[in-house]
Amino acid sequence: MVVSASSILSFFFACFVSLFSVTYSLRLPYRLTKSPLVKEYYETNYVTSIPTELFFIGCYFVVALQIANALGMNTYIEKLMIVGLTTAILTAAFCFYFRSVPKTDNFFSRWFHTVGYASVLYDVILLMTVFVVYSYMCNASKNSQ
Repeated sequence: MVVSASSILSFFFACFVSLFSVTYSLRLPYRLTKSPLVKEYYETNYVTSIPTELFFIGCYFVVALQIANALGMNTYIEKLMIVGLTTAILTAAFCFYFRSVPKTDNFFSRWFHTVGYASVLYDVILLMTVFVVYSYMCNASKNSQ
């Protein structure tokens, strides 16, 4: 994975497009979890939640692409599957951790205690959407040069 100004801009564009479409237009986290915590995170506290979301998406994305590179996976489909699998494993691990300790006032503690493993499906869809948009943007950037 080559890090350039173009790839960074493509990543942020992919994040914003994906968050807007999956979270706000399709309202997927609302539909999957039916939890009022979704409104708290994505609407009431969006000023702090969106940067937090970008940070987590970035971390998951980098881990997934590093794994894909380490395994020698070069095709679009292989990388997409690694993004989905890595996201599922990481979110499930966080869910397991937070559910194995007592619930606190921390948002993520409340989130995983309330929605449980439904959060895995949402994260997988979101991160795979980010990867699809990111890949498209990177390819469009290459083809325009």
